[in-house]
Amino acid sequence: MAALIAVNVGTPRGVPWHGRTTRSGIWKHPVAGPVMARRLDLDGDGQGDLAGHADE
Repeated sequence: MAALIAVNVGTPRGVPWHGRTTRSGIWKHPVAGPVMARRLDLDGDGQGDLAGHADE
């Protein structure tokens, strides 16, 4: 049986990459309690490159 152990969210931040700054939301932290799951994301979560993550 599967069990949900943790829900992790994070917002994008600037990261140096090949001489320029790009945005990434790879750093996540666990939340305590319920989180609203919406069509494209969880409340408190974000992606740095929406072209690669958005569902149109």
